[in-house]
Amino acid sequence: MVQQNWHSMENDEVLSVLDADTNGLTQSEIHARMQRYGPNQLDQPEPTPAFIRFLSQYNDPLNYLLITAALIALAIKPDHPGDAIFIFLVLTANAFFGFWQEGQAEQAMDALKQMSISNSVTLRDGFESEIPTTELVPGDIVKLEEGINVPADIRLLEVYQCRVDESALTGESEPITKHLEPIDVNTLLADRRNMMYMGTTVSTGRAVGIVVETGMTTQLGRIASDIS
Repeated sequence: MVQQNWHSMENDEVLSVLDADTNGLTQSEIHARMQRYGPNQLDQPEPTPAFIRFLSQYNDPLNYLLITAALIALAIKPDHPGDAIFIFLVLTANAFFGFWQEGQAEQAMDALKQMSISNSVTLRDGFESEIPTTELVPGDIVKLEEGINVPADIRLLEVYQCRVDESALTGESEPITKHLEPIDVNTLLADRRNMMYMGTTVSTGRAVGIVVETGMTTQLGRIASDIS
């Protein structure tokens, strides 16, 4: 599916693009979309060994230049290795800092991935049911309420005094009040008030929305791809 600017569309247009309606998808449609889009989950790449991640911190042209300079200084003045030792200490400290930052980012991403493992209340064939979040597909109608972790990227169709904690995704410290009106196509992610995104949490109120992106095509999935 081509990436769409869901936040700038009217609700009817979103439903039309996704070939869905507010009664939910049929079982045949769900099966076809699961085959097309796959499960609603983030990829789990093989973890990189710690020592490889640490050594990769040196993989930078500037570091190569500094290492060369240190070796030259050591060759010219073998009895005065102070400059070379200083350069190596700086490089090592920088490598440890980069290694630590990567570790923190991976831990944060693992926490967000765990948040996406749950059940979701969805409307299918006109009936409400609870299904594993991994089985959601684009076009599913989902009900959300206070305390629920948003299971996919969702365009809102109904909101009832709904606010969402998006700090894990955007860094915004205060919960964001949601509404339904289409907004400008160039609106930044943090200001898209008619959307909910995987990895965020409903703080108050309740809402109904339509799943527009799942798995690695969600905003969270894109971040995971960039990190890996």
